[in-house]
Amino acid sequence: MDKPPSALGRAVASTSLNLFVLFLASFLVRRAWVNDGLFEHDSVKLAQAMEATYETGRLQPVEYFADKVGGRHGLVLVNLPLYAGYRAITGRVSSEHILLVSAALFGSLAVCLLYLIVERLRFGVPPLGGVPEARLKAELQTRRLKAELPTGLPTTAAFGAGLMFSASPIFLSVSTGAKDHALSAFLAALAMSLLLGARTRGGLVAASAALGLGPLVRDTNVSLVLPYALAFVWLRRGERRAQDVACAFAPAVVMIALAMWLQREWLAAMVGYHTFRGVWSAQTPMALGALSRGFGLIGWALVVCGLVELRRRWGWAAIAVMAAWFLPEFI
Repeated sequence: MDKPPSALGRAVASTSLNLFVLFLASFLVRRAWVNDGLFEHDSVKLAQAMEATYETGRLQPVEYFADKVGGRHGLVLVNLPLYAGYRAITGRVSSEHILLVSAALFGSLAVCLLYLIVERLRFGVPPLGGVPEARLKAELQTRRLKAELPTGLPTTAAFGAGLMFSASPIFLSVSTGAKDHALSAFLAALAMSLLLGARTRGGLVAASAALGLGPLVRDTNVSLVLPYALAFVWLRRGERRAQDVACAFAPAVVMIALAMWLQREWLAAMVGYHTFRGVWSAQTPMALGALSRGFGLIGWALVVCGLVELRRRWGWAAIAVMAAWFLPEFI
């Protein structure tokens, strides 16, 4: 007679199913709502840079100014394999379609990564190295058992968070057009997911690399270093040895420096950097208004409940990490 699946096995199976459902639903909705074309200046310039990179074999920046000053090389680099495969299969030169599909793809993957982040926060962050596999499995099994429903499925917190994030009007909108927002969200979620799930220093290096790639996709993503650093200090309390800190931050520092150097002319030409006077500016009320419209009354009620629960379970450090994620909205 076959043994019934273990609690850990049921949790893993249900996690896989939840991720599949979240990805499929998110992707299908975004494909249905995707833009009919490249209606924005940024999108057109991205498509031109993509096609020029493929034709010349040299990485081309996305040109935002008339004097051919450009940046955001990472946006081209990440999308290039998708475009190359699409062009090889279909023979089409235009990158319009694959860039729209890319936005839907990375937006859907970001939703799945948020699920993993919430699940990791609920079940605990694994220790870094030196833990036998059997002990680690036992620890995970205990934590999952405490959080499981009577049916044996994990709690719905992670799935609910993924659904709300996927259906958020703001995120749904920006992940249906050929721009950098969906990829930025994916890289931010990837960095945090890898940081929380790292069991070796190699995992910390991967998390740092994902964080460092962000400013190459969108320069304001450099602000995400703050929530990443807060999460490292908060959740990795016992792993602040020099080697661990170097693995968690050195790759990001090198890549951010590279991003600033590659985009030095473009950053110098950006008016916003010369007029920046702090987080609060004339656009701050607009940003707050956009968040309010995106959340709605139900969303704000859930935010309040979430803050109360975060404070009760994790303390003020958790609220600081969550608040820091909103920095790019105001820069």
